Amino acid sequence: MLSSHLLRKLLFTALLAGLVLTGIPPAPARAAGEFTHIGAVLPGVDCGAAAWGDYDNDGDLDLLLAGDTGSGYITRVYRNDGGTFTDIVAGLQGISSSSVAWGDYDNDGDLDVLIAGQADAGNRITQVHRNDGGDAFTDIAAGLPGVSDSAVAWGDYDNDGDLDILLTGYTSSGYIARVYRNDGGTFTDIAAVLPGVSDSAVAWGDYDNDGDLDILLTGYTGWDHIARVYRNNGNDTFTDIASNLPGIYRGSAAWGDYDNDGDLDILLTGYTGWDHIARVYRNNGNDTFTDIEAGLPGVEYSSAAWGDHDNDGDLDILLTGSTGSESISHVYRNNCVTANTPPAAPTGLAASVAADGKTVSLRWQAASDDHTPSSGLTYNLRLGTTPGGSDLLSPMAAANGWRRLPAFGNAQKGLTATVVLPKLAPGTTVYWSVQAIDSAFQGGPFAAEGTFGAAAPPPTPPAPAPRCERADVAAVIYGAPEGTAVKAWVGGTEQPTLYTAHDAFGRQAVLWTFYPPASTNWTVTVEPQLPPGYASPRWEYRLVRIDPAPPSFQPGQAAGGAVTVRRCSGTVLHFNLVDTGAQ
Repeated sequence: MLSSHLLRKLLFTALLAGLVLTGIPPAPARAAGEFTHIGAVLPGVDCGAAAWGDYDNDGDLDLLLAGDTGSGYITRVYRNDGGTFTDIVAGLQGISSSSVAWGDYDNDGDLDVLIAGQADAGNRITQVHRNDGGDAFTDIAAGLPGVSDSAVAWGDYDNDGDLDILLTGYTSSGYIARVYRNDGGTFTDIAAVLPGVSDSAVAWGDYDNDGDLDILLTGYTGWDHIARVYRNNGNDTFTDIASNLPGIYRGSAAWGDYDNDGDLDILLTGYTGWDHIARVYRNNGNDTFTDIEAGLPGVEYSSAAWGDHDNDGDLDILLTGSTGSESISHVYRNNCVTANTPPAAPTGLAASVAADGKTVSLRWQAASDDHTPSSGLTYNLRLGTTPGGSDLLSPMAAANGWRRLPAFGNAQKGLTATVVLPKLAPGTTVYWSVQAIDSAFQGGPFAAEGTFGAAAPPPTPPAPAPRCERADVAAVIYGAPEGTAVKAWVGGTEQPTLYTAHDAFGRQAVLWTFYPPASTNWTVTVEPQLPPGYASPRWEYRLVRIDPAPPSFQPGQAAGGAVTVRRCSGTVLHFNLVDTGAQ
């Protein structure tokens, strides 16, 4: 991860396929072959970060870029259009002193964005942006603490099938290093006992091949510089293995199996407080690491990455940073003599579609490798709507299994995966496969392709039919003497009067509440009992309330004639008010 104190406006990115350098002249490769500056039109950034990822599942690598351009902070997604990079105007908050990472946190088949750093307004942020497709990203308001001088990494530390977050940096209240468990899209601090750091670097990796992800952590604690390996105990706790690595900050840290012996070694760069270093530490397999004295120039404000640039089966090094007297960007060829054969293809592919028609459970059997034990392998999925396609989930690998990025597979270390495909039309056939990736990030061949059909979701059950449990009816009589009785009947049964009132203008209001019988048709009859000699007054009826109200009901609507409402199980109920008063 780029430090927040990077001295030059430098964008660096390492590809398994090669190298792209922008902002500085291309450095000569120290191996057979050459690298060509492609002339990509990208802004130079300071205190920045960059990451490759196929966010649109079109088979090529796009770019996530953040940092200070000198005229403002940016965070941008550049779509790869055949080697031309186009800003998609994703609307992400510009940041500096930053870190960025791609990861599919919601298992919907496309890459989401994790960013952390200092925003333009001076506040610190950490945000997760969901990829909604169509070049649109939405801040999910994850509630993570804002940090600067930060480092972030996605990884499924608990092997539950979704990506968790490792986050370090400086907050308004001090230094932090936290693991956030992904609980269905909500991120929970597991209170891991890790020292808070800034100017830091972090990386997930299974150094002991026990099947879960451990932590490599470096940085400045406020009074000391550290570089530590924390073993994952499998119960939301991590233990410092006392690896005796030199403490560094303003540097980088990366896992990779440089010697093809099947376990992860460490590439470490940075400032120790009195010296610049760039070292490779061999994993001895017993919780210890040995400096192999690789002869790399020490650097700080640095970044380093593994990648097999010459495709000879071992990991080479891309190294950038300041030596104290100059800034460098060098590629170092690995002269390892141990051959590395890619892993075999997984077998036993099976898929099942849930009743919702969009959630798919995938499973396969473990692959084998010549050096990496099965527990040390990771797995990489592809899903598409055509044979061999990857438009639903990109593996960031070629059809023959060759990896475009030196990284874990998108399914991490599991033998199962859950993918949610909400936009897939019912009846669509989905073609899928999986490959194994060893500790040197070599991808094996994809397994024999499996298929499954996207099922139609079950019909939405109809809402319960409303029940007519109560009806309120009012009669207003004009010109009748005070105390005139007004009676009402339902089905021939007289109903008690709930309320009656008479005002100075000769108006009398009467209210009844009815609990209708269970027949499909019922009639309310209202009749004023006028004294002898009185002409028929002017009067009207109002249906005040029917409980529960049907969609068409408006309180106070005139009830002369008939009012039709829906009753239980959809039968029609006629509500009739019949004037039988004196005429």
